[in-house]
Amino acid sequence: MAHKSILRENSPYFQRMFSFPGKEVTENKVEIKHADPRIMYWVLEFMYTGAYAPPDGTTVSTEYCNHDRASYKYATASAGGILKKKCPCAGKTTSPNHLLAHIHVYSIADYFGMRTLMAFAQQKVVEVLHVHWQDDKLQLKNALEKAFSNTPEYNRGLRQVLIDVLKAHPGLWVDDGDVRSWLDAHLRVREEVDYA
Repeated sequence: MAHKSILRENSPYFQRMFSFPGKEVTENKVEIKHADPRIMYWVLEFMYTGAYAPPDGTTVSTEYCNHDRASYKYATASAGGILKKKCPCAGKTTSPNHLLAHIHVYSIADYFGMRTLMAFAQQKVVEVLHVHWQDDKLQLKNALEKAFSNTPEYNRGLRQVLIDVLKAHPGLWVDDGDVRSWLDAHLRVREEVDYA
């Protein structure tokens, strides 16, 4: 359930819908087909509060960042000044399981014309990938498929985030595996990633 005024205020899609006499206006009911109720809950939560938060996850330590490169994890105390820096995700709650959820939210926000929510979800994707890029639970192949099939080609935001992660961490795709198979099936994306 959501107030019509909140829907109109936050989305050009709903502004147009409620501007014309139709079933949605006369029955005061909007049916969003093919949308996961959990994702729609987060979209509505964002409309009302300006944020959303998937359940679970862990709070990123406020200690030094060891997420950019695997070598940071094994840095000695004497290398502290060279390798250690504060984590940009410190204090935020993330989980590798959040990646697909944020991509779904981004896709729905794009459909509804909600640019602020798109930016918020994209930043959440950046945070998850920064912290969990090495995690086996990340489902990166599924994330690539969802991001590249559910957003228009001209919308580079989320697509570029995923390309940048693959460029920064070639170990995610250079060997045979599901991400490599996906890239081999999407040669234009592969060319952007494998620029060397």
